[in-house]
Amino acid sequence: MRWLNGTMASMKPSLSSHRFVPQYILALIAICLVAGSVYYSGVYKDARFVEARSKDIDTRYFYVAAKCWATGKSPYEPLTYDTMFQSTFGIHTPAQFVAYLPTLMLVVLPMAPFKWLVAAKIFSLMNFAAAMALFWACYTLVREMVGEPLSSLQWFWVVIASTIGGVTGTIVTGQTSVFVTAACAVALAGCRTGRAWLIVIGIVIATSKPHLSGPVLLFIFIFEPKMRRATWIAMGIVAGVFAYAAAVDRNLVTSYLNAMHTYAALPINDASHEIGLVSLLMRYGLAHKPAQVIGMLSLLLVMALTAWVIRRSGQTLTRSSLGMMLLIFATGVGQPLQGYDLCAYAVGVALIGTVDLPCQMLLALPALLIWRQTLLDLLHLYKSNNSSRTLSSLTLLLITIIIAAWRLLSRPALRVHSIDLQRELSQPSV
Repeated sequence: MRWLNGTMASMKPSLSSHRFVPQYILALIAICLVAGSVYYSGVYKDARFVEARSKDIDTRYFYVAAKCWATGKSPYEPLTYDTMFQSTFGIHTPAQFVAYLPTLMLVVLPMAPFKWLVAAKIFSLMNFAAAMALFWACYTLVREMVGEPLSSLQWFWVVIASTIGGVTGTIVTGQTSVFVTAACAVALAGCRTGRAWLIVIGIVIATSKPHLSGPVLLFIFIFEPKMRRATWIAMGIVAGVFAYAAAVDRNLVTSYLNAMHTYAALPINDASHEIGLVSLLMRYGLAHKPAQVIGMLSLLLVMALTAWVIRRSGQTLTRSSLGMMLLIFATGVGQPLQGYDLCAYAVGVALIGTVDLPCQMLLALPALLIWRQTLLDLLHLYKSNNSSRTLSSLTLLLITIIIAAWRLLSRPALRVHSIDLQRELSQPSV
């Protein structure tokens, strides 16, 4: 009945959008495109492909961490971790790599009972499942925002969001960014649809990478008051995981900070070669600490603008497209990102389909360049991957800030399109 009511309430725009292509055909095409693209490019990679040298390169570190936790040992202790790595792969660990919060164990522990080759395949399939969960969450958020079946253009943005290069890059290398992105998206979808169990699962998993999920989780807690009980439950589960990690490693804080320091010292993690505002400032000669301070201050300003947008609209976080877009597009402002971390932009890109067409046109180019950096070749522009991704991500954020500021100062008729709130407000309370 809810779907029927939403469709009848907006029949005129819906008819023109779906006159020639039935909704189920659009949905089937979208599912096939996303599942086929992500599986082929992410899971089905072998020695015939150039990317094979990077296949599962990071999975091995998570596999060893899973082995440590499963046997009651701490992967944050260098000697313990190196011993486990050597017994598993026959070589010393190249680096103390596990620079993640203990909630990582909930994602990697399923690998522990299996041999390496089987575990690597399982982790790839888990990443694929997370990518499809991300697709579902993007669809759900867009569907709930527009209050009617998706148009072809809205399906286009959902597919683009779900196939961002960072998604397949994460799966190929065996990273966890898709898990965290999907977890954030599922938590947002849970808030929008009132499903507490989705919020709990999403928040718990998302905490393993706070530089990707922190602002979103904070705003869920502040601006989704009806879902606060679910957030407290999630925080209780996180506390339990931390308690186990602390029982295994009595010097957990020191060990974790040492692991973070070791991770940051690796040449491949040089912040000046990564993506984001901090990296851009460092490329132009600014030292790391001042660049980091500017990045964090910029993030706080974007978060303040986001709070203003939500408060001014009288909505919750998940009823404000611009609010969610601002938070998500600010991901690369406070902390540098790796290329695969750009999958964190997925929900924001999907929500582009919920704003007015002129705004979509303004956001299209930077969003598509984040989706596939190789599109620059068509424009005969040749920049390093991370430089072009940095410029694209910051341009996307800047345009969204301008749109948000313009709408805050303009007449109410220029609000983000959302008939669902109007429909709920018109219904008598029970």
